[in-house]
Amino acid sequence: MAKPLLLYTFIRCPWAMRARLALNFMQIKYTPIEVDLKNKPQSLLDASPKGTVPVLILPNGKIIDESLDIILWAMPAAPDAQQAEIRQLIHTNDHEFKICVNRYKYPERHASEGLTQIDFRLACENILQGLESNLAKHAYLINEQISIADIAVFPLVRQFSIVDREWFAQTAYPNIQRWLETISNSKFYLDSMQKI
Repeated sequence: MAKPLLLYTFIRCPWAMRARLALNFMQIKYTPIEVDLKNKPQSLLDASPKGTVPVLILPNGKIIDESLDIILWAMPAAPDAQQAEIRQLIHTNDHEFKICVNRYKYPERHASEGLTQIDFRLACENILQGLESNLAKHAYLINEQISIADIAVFPLVRQFSIVDREWFAQTAYPNIQRWLETISNSKFYLDSMQKI
């Protein structure tokens, strides 16, 4: 009997979420191991000394401990013509947008910067406008099919949308709202968010 894939994860971590989304979207069977981030198991630290989630252990013992690498391992490569656009979307999400969302969620932690939560939200919106433009052209970020970009970007955009649900519900981002709802209602998302 083949050994199962093991995934060290944490339900609310956006990086772990996107790893689970990729695996479930591709219908790859794995055994999730929910990690208490304040009391990390030794087996996680042995597999990946940096001690962050997600960490995927393949049946052959190979370890993949970066969420984007897990997505790229699980999902088929995009056509060459789309590679640059996908890389740019993910880079912006994983760097600029991540910083803005963290500050928007926890403005009190960044009070020394002299900016308000609204300032941080506006910085997020500068990036969201590009996503809204993409989603006005097609159902998903690149075309009419879910791609690596959608899986990689979705968790942080979702995180942004739930900081102030009432405000977000009345914003001029109908295409992002549609995209979030479509993925949030999908079987692969619901499977990814089941409590262990």
